Amino acid sequence: MKNIFSLCLICITANSLSAGPFHPRCTKENVHSRTSHFYQGHLMNYYSGAFKELCAMKSYSYSDDAVSTRGLSFGYSAFNPAPLNNYLAQFGQKEILRNYYKMIGYEDLVVDDPLTAAVSVNYIFPQYGSAGTNDSLRFKIHGWQMMTSIIGFDLLGTEYVDLIIGPQITWGSYHLIKNTPSTGKEKYKEPFVAPGLRLELRFNLGSISIGGRAVYAYDVTDPKWKRRSPNLEILPGYLNRGLYYQAYVGISFN
Repeated sequence: MKNIFSLCLICITANSLSAGPFHPRCTKENVHSRTSHFYQGHLMNYYSGAFKELCAMKSYSYSDDAVSTRGLSFGYSAFNPAPLNNYLAQFGQKEILRNYYKMIGYEDLVVDDPLTAAVSVNYIFPQYGSAGTNDSLRFKIHGWQMMTSIIGFDLLGTEYVDLIIGPQITWGSYHLIKNTPSTGKEKYKEPFVAPGLRLELRFNLGSISIGGRAVYAYDVTDPKWKRRSPNLEILPGYLNRGLYYQAYVGISFN
């Protein structure tokens, strides 16, 4: 899974890089030192390998003046609950699943004007649905997701305000627990990979960065819920396609 994901990430970013001019600052001698300086020791460590391959292919790397920003984010994402709500409606639905979910996460950004990379790791808060007498049938959905974007382009190029656009891949997993008095807890999961685009507006106030992000993600994986046991009932699936939004604040390090 990791190898496939890295290959997809390299291909998408490489295609985006081929569309415009870039500064040839990447050499065999400095590829490792410049990337690992920013990535090693935290969540982007794995992706530095993919970035080094990309750097070697496209003759580009971040300079020693690049700034790393780390912080926290909160966000909302569109969610299509209709298939599961329709299922619950058969049993007299009491509590509906919302058409969005909330998430909180860790932000890791590397800024080297006019380019920027980003990783956002998020926990998806649970939401619940129920049906039947005394809520005898209950659903709980929660999960995690991670947005990775090796490259982004600052359209403004100013010191205090950045407007960034770039390719991204969002991947993660939803977890669903179906609970009934007769069967107890039945567990399902739905891993996903969703490439797309990110657009960010960021304000830089000294060492503090405050920003907002809109991401379009297009799920390319199988929409079926994966059953932990083949004996479990097949539930209607879901594709993670659409927009999600995040606001974040971080502290910059050089």
